[in-house]
Amino acid sequence: MAVNCLDHLNDLKNGSKTTQNLGESIESYKIQLGKYHKILLLELKTDQQSKASHLLVSEKVLKDHKTKLLQCKDEEANPEEGLTEILLSLRVNALQIPPDQRRNLVAQLIKVDILHIAAAQNYDFVMSMLRMNNHGLKHSLLALLSVLASIPQGVHYLTHSNPNKMDLSILDRTIDILKEQENGSVT
Repeated sequence: MAVNCLDHLNDLKNGSKTTQNLGESIESYKIQLGKYHKILLLELKTDQQSKASHLLVSEKVLKDHKTKLLQCKDEEANPEEGLTEILLSLRVNALQIPPDQRRNLVAQLIKVDILHIAAAQNYDFVMSMLRMNNHGLKHSLLALLSVLASIPQGVHYLTHSNPNKMDLSILDRTIDILKEQENGSVT
């Protein structure tokens, strides 16, 4: 449409077209521009709805997951299944976030202190889960650790329970777990 309009104006300028049907051409361009404008508005509206539907997981949901993790951990009988289920839920939520929003998700996970590192100022909660003898739990937890370690803030979160001292115990245990796995293991 724009090219046609420019060609028409150029022809008028060069004198190869007359202004005889100019009113009809202008009306045609107005109609085409109106249609194009409606398409752009529809796309903008659809894009905004799409972004709204892909909002990050709410802070309340993440806090609920953290509370459930802490409660499951304290259960006497077989906490592994409950912990695995909650960690899988977090993973599903992380995978539903558009790639351009994953950094924000990691920032939210750190903000709510999902692994109870900042509040406790130690790695006891994480390490106790890493020591449990349950493949599903280890797989789920390592997936979450991988998500957290995907940005510098997450690496800091996983290596600095004490703000002034680096601690690589989570990394050490993760490497030990990976060494224990068979070749080709998903974990």
